[in-house]
Amino acid sequence: MTRAKIGEFEGVVCSHVSVMRMKLFLVLTLFIAMAPAASAERCFTIRGRAVWYRGDGFFAIWHIGTHHEFYPRGDASIDLLCKEFDCESGQRQPALFADFTVCPMDKYVPGAAQAVTVTKVEHPRVVADWPPADTAKEYIESFVEWCGPPRAPGEITPKRNETLRLAQWDQGQELRNLIERNPGILTQCGDLLQGGPEKARTTGVEEEFRVGEVTRRGGHYQAQVLCFDSQHANGTLMSVVEFRKDADRWLIDNFRYPSNGTDLLAILKAKSSR
Repeated sequence: MTRAKIGEFEGVVCSHVSVMRMKLFLVLTLFIAMAPAASAERCFTIRGRAVWYRGDGFFAIWHIGTHHEFYPRGDASIDLLCKEFDCESGQRQPALFADFTVCPMDKYVPGAAQAVTVTKVEHPRVVADWPPADTAKEYIESFVEWCGPPRAPGEITPKRNETLRLAQWDQGQELRNLIERNPGILTQCGDLLQGGPEKARTTGVEEEFRVGEVTRRGGHYQAQVLCFDSQHANGTLMSVVEFRKDADRWLIDNFRYPSNGTDLLAILKAKSSR
């Protein structure tokens, strides 16, 4: 038994209570000391939609408006990535769609080059083979998956524009000419799906774009692009993509925006005439 003073009162307490308190204190101290390391190792998934191996050990990924840059830490991470990339060549390589599960060493900052442990590489698909589509619906679904959604809440828009991404899909001649006359105007691929350049919305909720009805008139197709989020469970019609097949290539001719009655060709023509 131990005599102890608690506030203004003096009494008798069991000695094992003090021992238990000391043990609890040590456990809490150890937990607090380990907390930064635990948070630094928090893992998450990057849904890569334009992945490049830079050739110097770094991987650059464009993903829904956010630029990621990292190098793999540890042999296991390197082995995972080098199954999909020719890491021995030292050459820049356009690569693939892929979902990367990464665990950063420190607090993760999108766009800042840093070391990460890569624990998983899923759904790889080579960009040069995109889109692997035989039907109109397969083509437009793969395009929408790659191009959108536009900006997830809290993500950082990169300073560099994303014309690289737009160069990876084929446009009809009129649309291509207008894009070339307005370099850099289409800085976010997802903007095409939701209202054209400079019309990006910030809703504060997670968004997912899906393909709705696909119709055909002659050799031309139209596909509805619907936006789903927690506030619109049935989907909101964002745009209608007009496209066609020319020999073995799919070409996108225009994006129409029913909410404001305009379309991408008209927007670009108006900007070219200023």
